[in-house]
Amino acid sequence: MQALAPRDGKPLVINLWATWCAPCQAEMPVLASAQARYPGLNLVFVNQGERRDTVDAFIKALNLRIANSLFDPELSVAKATETTAYPTTLFYDAS
Repeated sequence: MQALAPRDGKPLVINLWATWCAPCQAEMPVLASAQARYPGLNLVFVNQGERRDTVDAFIKALNLRIANSLFDPELSVAKATETTAYPTTLFYDAS
């Protein structure tokens, strides 16, 4: 897994999500819209524990256009941040 850290001296927002999570399904279009509206926003979507084809089908079905999407099949980010529920959105300042 690549390191997740603030880039370019800007804050970082990490969203942990899964396709089976109803609240995640509801918020994904909102977050995708925010990412498009604010291109300087360092927003990273980290899918938790699912296969790429499942995630790709979900993104296609919702017609989402998202950048910075990572797959975390081992739930490494959730474990490192002690996340126990989805969606979880983590905010990190630039330092």
